[in-house]
Amino acid sequence: MAITRVTSGVITDGTIANADLADDAVGVAELSATGTASSSTFLRGDNAWAAAGGSNAPAFHIVKTATQNIADDTWTKVTWDSTTIDTDSGADLVNEKWTVPSGEGGKYFVYSCTFLYSDTSHDLQETSAEIRVNNTGKLSSNQRNVNDPMAQFVLYTAGILDLAAADYIDIWAHSNVGSSNTICHAAASAKDTFFGAFKLVGIA
Repeated sequence: MAITRVTSGVITDGTIANADLADDAVGVAELSATGTASSSTFLRGDNAWAAAGGSNAPAFHIVKTATQNIADDTWTKVTWDSTTIDTDSGADLVNEKWTVPSGEGGKYFVYSCTFLYSDTSHDLQETSAEIRVNNTGKLSSNQRNVNDPMAQFVLYTAGILDLAAADYIDIWAHSNVGSSNTICHAAASAKDTFFGAFKLVGIA
């Protein structure tokens, strides 16, 4: 007589092999994975449903729209006037900085562009820009032309920084001019002077 039904109580663990299972016998309902299965998730190796891809947030981009005087041979914090992107509300335009939100520590690509020009004698000899973390310089750029002073320099600074929650980043600029009474300006143009960062996905 053929056996038509076997209760689970009489089956020893490990008795049924993969080959004994019918095709498509195990579906999503039989899985013990955490998370929610959907058309936009996949099952990871740790038995959890997760969304494909990832987000580069937190991310921000802020710009300068007002001219700022930079005194000769003096490191000066660059001021900012407008936020175009700020996914997690970390920008503080009053204190001219961006702070890593709670729980969002990690590696970030940080960048800045600072356009400095001398508006009178056009004798810029050297300019520098620095990305600082908690008021400590981390990334910098420099242009120097003592023998043939320039009217303007554009300083682009970028790199990857390992940031912790509550760390803050800001931009500082420095210039040397041939004439002590020459004032250097940070350009009042969003396309010339800007500052931003975004979190890198999948990098520990």
